[in-house]
Amino acid sequence: MKNMMFIFNPKSGKAKIKDKIYYIVDSFVKNGWNVRVHPTQAPRDAYEQIKISGKKHDLIVAAGGDGTLRESIEGLMTITKEKRPKLGYVPSGTVNDFASALKIPKSVKKAVQRIIDGEPVGCDIGICNGECFTYVAGFGLFTEVSYETSQNFKNVLGRVAYILTGVKSLANVKSYRMRVKWDSGEAEDEFMIGLITNVDHVGGIKTKYNKNTEINDGLFECILIKKPKSIVDLPVIVTELLSSKLSDEYFVKFSSQHMSFESEEKIKWTLDGEFGGDNDKVNIEVIQNAVDIII
Repeated sequence: MKNMMFIFNPKSGKAKIKDKIYYIVDSFVKNGWNVRVHPTQAPRDAYEQIKISGKKHDLIVAAGGDGTLRESIEGLMTITKEKRPKLGYVPSGTVNDFASALKIPKSVKKAVQRIIDGEPVGCDIGICNGECFTYVAGFGLFTEVSYETSQNFKNVLGRVAYILTGVKSLANVKSYRMRVKWDSGEAEDEFMIGLITNVDHVGGIKTKYNKNTEINDGLFECILIKKPKSIVDLPVIVTELLSSKLSDEYFVKFSSQHMSFESEEKIKWTLDGEFGGDNDKVNIEVIQNAVDIII
């Protein structure tokens, strides 16, 4: 029989996943899998379990929110590529941006059947100063908003658009002098928001402006919002952000496998909606086809 590790976060979402455990395990056993079940006991538990014994399995199935998925991928990245198991994902958290981007069903039964019937697809993973992230890294106003709310990264950009609309003075908008370099260019300016992503949407805002990009093309997309020169520029920036028509006057945008950010002061970064450290130098590299996800 094929060996599978099923890791689930019993507290994700509204803890409804616990009512589906028998169905999930029974479905995989009926399809020829020898299943080891592990409910996570603490933060980083999924990572530790996969790091320790993941290579003994042919498939890792993670059930939980974006945090559980990220931990699982971090664990997989500690295993050499030739021994790295494939990954199945059953989204059951409050926020499932990455699952939405991969068109993984929110229904537990449909997600399980998709893993059983589906085919593995290579997925790029980002490395930010040595730390993995699956779908988004960023800095600036929206990251500070995300830490102040109970739902981490949910609808953060939409919330930022709302905040910018109500700003009465540029003194209320924090910006950072930063030099940015990528594979085919560089820029130096004052930016109030930076977003590096591998998904189509974050918080309801379209982030893939290049129609030719894919989750396994070896490139992440970057959008940087410049500090406006006048308060009257703010509604224009909001309109362009919401319409995805980003002009060079207010935005720097590019796709790249490597990118670096150097600022005059330390800035709070977020990785997949969680705190990613205070940094004045950040290097991001995209690992192409790092993880095979069954979709």
